[in-house]
Amino acid sequence: RRSNPDMRVTRRRERIRVGGHPAFLTETSNHSPIGGRETNWVITAQAPDGVLHYFVAVAPQNEFGRYSRAFEDVIDSVRFR
Repeated sequence: RRSNPDMRVTRRRERIRVGGHPAFLTETSNHSPIGGRETNWVITAQAPDGVLHYFVAVAPQNEFGRYSRAFEDVIDSVRFR
């Protein structure tokens, strides 16, 4: 919030799975540094060894639908050792 004061949560924390383990996805919206607005997915997952991992997916708000499937594919490909 300090570096992105205009960031707003647009979809509250949702339970998902990453690498077969429980995780959370939160969707936010923010002003894009290149103009317009952007949509962000912030995904947090705890690996079996206890390490917390986070992933951030960012796309222009008006094009997010075109990117969301690719973001889902990336998250589905994550495997923890």
